Parts: sequence; structure tokens; C-alpha cells
Amino acid sequence: AMNGIRTLVAGVIFLALWRFSQRLGWRDWLLLIAIGVVANSGYQFLFLQGVNLLPATYNTMIAATNPVWAVLIGALFFRERLSLMGYVGMAISLGGIFVLTGGAEGTVSWLGVLFALGATIIWAWYSAITRPLSNRYTLLSWTGLGFVVGLMPYWIFSAPQVAAVEFSSVPPLIWAGTDWIVTGDPLQDMLQQQED
Repeated sequence: AMNGIRTLVAGVIFLALWRFSQRLGWRDWLLLIAIGVVANSGYQFLFLQGVNLLPATYNTMIAATNPVWAVLIGALFFRERLSLMGYVGMAISLGGIFVLTGGAEGTVSWLGVLFALGATIIWAWYSAITRPLSNRYTLLSWTGLGFVVGLMPYWIFSAPQVAAVEFSSVPPLIWAGTDWIVTGDPLQDMLQQQED
């Protein structure tokens, strides 16, 4: 439920900031709607299923393979060149994850691993397929729109859980963490990108 609140507040902030960004062509709108739904709502669904079924350490290890999948997707679908050592590095990284998750003597939910891996691959795919947009538009122009439009199915799905939350019983530390994830971390990233 808190994730639904977090993403909804972030969506409102994105919409407010998006008013001042570049306008996109209609084909890019269609592209962002399609990949936004898969990458944002699909990612949230798979990621949260993985969180429910796996310890946080496993989710973190699997999410850390995102660059491997992004490079592999780039090589397979976008003809990006990768050296032999690049392939060896990817194999070692993925093999290490397999060894670590397989060495837990039956305590790992393989369904949870598949959910977490699916979320990671979706995000890597999103990173690879949106590269052309980053060459034509500012980051806020296309990420904000893809985020808001893409999360609409997720918000509809999570609305009953959000409505059931007793907000007065949520500990202040949870609110502070939610506030930082929504505003502090993305704002820091945007400021960093403007400096670069």
C-alpha cells in the first residue's frame, strides 16, 4: 500500500514538473504509453511479488544484475557490440547469482526468484528501448510521462490496499522513508543530471 502512495505522490510531482518540459511527438506518446505500462506497472507487480516471496538480500542481488541484462538486450536487439570479456563478465555475474540463490538449502522460493528476475529484465529492457528518446528529449520530458501513464494500471490495482491503510497508525519512520524515496532521491538525481 505504501508503494502505491509513494508512486502516486511521485506521479503528481512529475505531472507538475512536466508542464515545464518539452512536448513529445505523437509517435513518441504512443511508444511511451506502451512501454510505460509494461515497464512501470509490470515492473511494480513483479517486483512486489518478489519482495513478498524472497528475503531482501536475494531481491537486491537479483536487481544488481540489471546492467548485465541491459547489455545483453542491447547486444541481442540493438546490435551493440560486446567483447568476449564482456560476455565472460556477464556469465560470471549471472553464475554468481545462481550459486548464491541456489545455496540456501531449500529456503529460496524459485517463484520469487522468477518474479524478481522478471522485474529486473523488464527494467533493463525499458532502459535499452528508451535510449532513442533520451537522444531527442530531456530526461524529465519522457520519464515523467512514461511514469505517470505507465503506472495508471498499477494505481487502479493498488487503490483498494491504499484505501484500507490507517494513515494515523503508520510509523513516522515509514513516512520519512516514503518522503525521501518520493522527493529527495529523485530530486537529487535530477539536480545531478542538470550539473552534468
